This record gives sequence, C-alpha cells and structure tokens, in this order.
Amino acid sequence: MLVLVDNIEVQIEKIYEVFDLIDNERADLLL
Repeated sequence: MLVLVDNIEVQIEKIYEVFDLIDNERADLLL
C-alpha cells in the first residue's frame, strides 16, 4: 500500500508540473 501511495504522489507532482508549464505558456501568449 505504501508503494501505491508513493506512486500516486509522484503522479500528482508530475501533473502539477505539467499545469505549471501550461500556465507559463499561457502567460507568454498573453504578454
């Protein structure tokens, strides 16, 4: 179970990183 939780946390971190990249690209387009 602990391994599953670790994997989920890693996936969540990756998702947040992707959202950060998308937000940065949008900000560049708006500027």
